[in-house]
Amino acid sequence: MSKKMGSDKYGPKTKYLMLVFVCLFIFLVSGFGATTFNLLQVTVATELGWTPAERAVVATAYSTGMIWFAFFSGILADKVNIKRMMGSLIVALSVFIVLRAFLVGVTLYYIIMFGSGVLVSLFIPVGSKIIPLWFGSKQLAVANGVLTSSNPLGQFAANFFALPLIGALGGRWQNLYILLGILIAVLGICIFIFGKNRRSLDAELRSDQISGEKDVGIWKNIKEVVKVPQMWLYIMASAVFVGAVLGGGSQLYVVLQVDPRWGLGAAAPGQITAMNNIGSMIMYIVWPLLIGKFMAKHYDRNYRLVAIICGVLSAIASFVAVRSFNFTTIRVLFIANGIMFGQIIPAPKVLMMRLPQISGARAGTALGILTTLERVSQTVFTAIFGAVLATNTVNPSDQLSWMYLLYAVAPALIIVAWILDNRQKKKAAAAVPAQ
Repeated sequence: MSKKMGSDKYGPKTKYLMLVFVCLFIFLVSGFGATTFNLLQVTVATELGWTPAERAVVATAYSTGMIWFAFFSGILADKVNIKRMMGSLIVALSVFIVLRAFLVGVTLYYIIMFGSGVLVSLFIPVGSKIIPLWFGSKQLAVANGVLTSSNPLGQFAANFFALPLIGALGGRWQNLYILLGILIAVLGICIFIFGKNRRSLDAELRSDQISGEKDVGIWKNIKEVVKVPQMWLYIMASAVFVGAVLGGGSQLYVVLQVDPRWGLGAAAPGQITAMNNIGSMIMYIVWPLLIGKFMAKHYDRNYRLVAIICGVLSAIASFVAVRSFNFTTIRVLFIANGIMFGQIIPAPKVLMMRLPQISGARAGTALGILTTLERVSQTVFTAIFGAVLATNTVNPSDQLSWMYLLYAVAPALIIVAWILDNRQKKKAAAAVPAQ
């Protein structure tokens, strides 16, 4: 009698529950929580008596903590009990968030923010592993889109509701952190009670190249994934694109205010980026649904084509938008840009997970590498963009527009990976003896 495999073994509805758990975490922590911290930086620093230099140091703690630990978490995600790992990380993070309401000193606050970044970086590959673990190739892109949209949705909620919520909580920002910590702790407890573990070998996204215990293991997984050139191409595509997005976004606020050809007020850049967030938040889900509905006959080819086209159009739209010097035009183009983001941002990760050498069984290891290099790329691009634009206060919009053309690197790398895929398929087909 064959061993029962697939989602039925674990309960047909469990995958949706696990997806909801991960989406709630991303919404509360990466979206709402991180944005709220940015909104409250000046308020917190003023109330706690920090100098501007001390505030700047604390502001870097969270992102610094997120850089170096995702790789190790990804490796463990392929071997350990996912449910316990998720629940433990979430409960621990809730304590760190509540402590923000009670600490005053810069050093302790830095440690807490750094520790929060470490815990989040440990969670990201584990949470992302849920997608190939519970969803097969037909649902992978949609499930990943739902997860990805949770972040901008959280940002949107924070921008509109964080400050009114603080007012409803007595006007004290500390109460918001206490409430947020409690909600996150409840989420972790719910995962312990209602969540289910699933072995990597039982992952819904399967591969005929990974069939048993002999094919998995910490060192085995590392050795197998690092020798796949397509994986590195997809990782570089994601790292360059996301790095350019965040690097450019960090400077867009400044450029639109200091460039005399723009001369916008402090609130205007936020409205522009909000247009981008709204477009991407919707299209992370809609693009895979549209491709699955109207282009399903050649799904794999069409998914790549749409990603490539979106990447190229995004580079063009960003270039034109920053040089338009018109508030209406840039908002319209950033909405269009967000629509393009909805496919080009998640595509490299989805295509990487679909590789037969990775699939669900080794997804954690690959995602750990991807997340780590994305964080490094974000830091490097932000520093480079800032340094370059700091030397040019006369026409910074021109330089920023050229930097946005780096978006086109991602679709180019996807094309190269596609060519390699086709060559490998032809080689494998030629090796099969004729019947």
